Amino acid sequence: MRKTARTIYSISENALALVVADERGAQLKIQSLEERWRQHLIKLYGPKSETLSNLQLDLLEEEPSVTRDEVEAESRHEPLPSQPPRERKPHPGRKPCRRTAARDGLPVVRAPVSQCASVDRGPP
Repeated sequence: MRKTARTIYSISENALALVVADERGAQLKIQSLEERWRQHLIKLYGPKSETLSNLQLDLLEEEPSVTRDEVEAESRHEPLPSQPPRERKPHPGRKPCRRTAARDGLPVVRAPVSQCASVDRGPP
């Protein structure tokens, strides 16, 4: 029984190693294709486009017609600074109404003290 478990364990280790190697190979291939795509776009839009990020190049590719002048103008822009999230103030909450305040123009009717619940006494 122990020999079978060890065999299964070594087979699963080998399978895992193969999967990890395949994933690494796929990542390298994706990285290579992305770099080839970037070089293609730089060749298409001219040398000024080398300073653009991959996202900017992808956005230019989606434009119907882009001139080299537009690419040059875009490359001169400074990258946008990331802004920290603005500080949020806590909600002030509801303010309790005064006991003597009339609501909707109706008079305030006070209940007798014997019917009022308090912290000390609890409900009547």
